[in-house]
Amino acid sequence: RASSATTTDVRAPDGSFSAIKLIEDWTFNNSHLIGNAIGGVTDYGTYCLSCYVRAGKGKRYFMLWFITSSNGTAKTNQMVIDLYTGNVTFTLATNSPVQCGVIDAGNGWWRPWILGKHETGTQINYSLASSWNTGTTNPTYTGDASGAMYVWGLQIEKGNYPSSYIHTAGRKVLRNADHPYQIAPGSEPFNVLRKNTFSVIEEVKLISSNADFGGAALLTVGNSVAFMSQDRKS
Repeated sequence: RASSATTTDVRAPDGSFSAIKLIEDWTFNNSHLIGNAIGGVTDYGTYCLSCYVRAGKGKRYFMLWFITSSNGTAKTNQMVIDLYTGNVTFTLATNSPVQCGVIDAGNGWWRPWILGKHETGTQINYSLASSWNTGTTNPTYTGDASGAMYVWGLQIEKGNYPSSYIHTAGRKVLRNADHPYQIAPGSEPFNVLRKNTFSVIEEVKLISSNADFGGAALLTVGNSVAFMSQDRKS
């Protein structure tokens, strides 16, 4: 409500030109958001809501709003992030601590994620909201019809963390396992895990480099080794 969604020529994190631009309208003292309700959810447990978001025009903060059901009562989970720094500026959860985070997806894109426990009922609700300040449970303000942000790849999945983006084409799908690949210079990529059905998430910080090669790190899983490289220096 009080927001519109349009296609753009902005490149999304997967390289396609499929990012969506959210633009607030002139509505006085209203919430500027889009959202949806998903019905028929009877597989109970912890769900993870995530999406990719990037700053557009104007200084706006982004709120991820996730509503699940517990013991017949709606359970609200919220987080607000600064679209220029990626910092979480506000969190709120009903009856439990917020479990959330932000992943730097590069090129100005962030991937905020938040968890919610769905224990009763059959419906899950979500909203993507624009906020004019760092934190509030209901971000209402008067829009200027130009404040905007870009979003892409909204995803709701069962689990305790966001997996890599799943192309669903608007339908429910089961994901395939993630497979790390060797990307050493001068060699063909190959699957270092040999199609085992588990995923490995690793954060790497570059602490040294040289003039010929930007930097590298090794990730060892059992008897397999993955080689990850930074960009070559010019």
